[in-house]
Amino acid sequence: MKELYRFRQYLTENTDYDDLIFWEKEIDSLKDAGYKVKGDVGGMLNVSKDGVLISRLSPSLKKYEDVKIRKLIQYTGFADFIDYFSDVLSNPEDRKGVKGMLRGQELLDFFSFTKYMNVDVEELESEFEDAINYGQFTDPANVEEDKKDFTYENGDRFLDTNEDKMSEYLGFEIDTEQMIDDYFLGNPKAVEFVHSDEDFEGWMDEIGSFWR
Repeated sequence: MKELYRFRQYLTENTDYDDLIFWEKEIDSLKDAGYKVKGDVGGMLNVSKDGVLISRLSPSLKKYEDVKIRKLIQYTGFADFIDYFSDVLSNPEDRKGVKGMLRGQELLDFFSFTKYMNVDVEELESEFEDAINYGQFTDPANVEEDKKDFTYENGDRFLDTNEDKMSEYLGFEIDTEQMIDDYFLGNPKAVEFVHSDEDFEGWMDEIGSFWR
């Protein structure tokens, strides 16, 4: 774990290279093989396949990380890199961990948002991709906490309350303005309950009478 920590820390530093041309050729070879490569040769390269982030590559350290299982591997050339991921991607049961990039219904199933929320799926996908690229959702032991943190920090960008369903549950037409104040400013905030119908209904039961 210490090695992985030092690796990630090193990725944020600026590094000079004598072999810039070599790495440009390596990147071109990876792209020709169907991989998407983003980033700076002088820092970190994010490598994706079919829309899923699979690796962070450090040219300066000549190492790459299998982000799904948090494993560091020596980079010995694009051919070995491709062989490694061709093998593990064809045998997913050998890689325990959290999935990479999810989209559409699969992403909605992953977060299990309450029916009292409307979800902007495109915006959710964009925010989730950014989170994956910054290293969230890589530790299976922390997935549930990552979900809560992600929603708490970014939920205002892709979640919107469904007042019709909330009114139906409470049995009266709610005062949207009052409800929104409680949603954003309440203690605790409503965003903490959006992953469960039962939890969200409990929140409404507690303060919903003020929305008449």
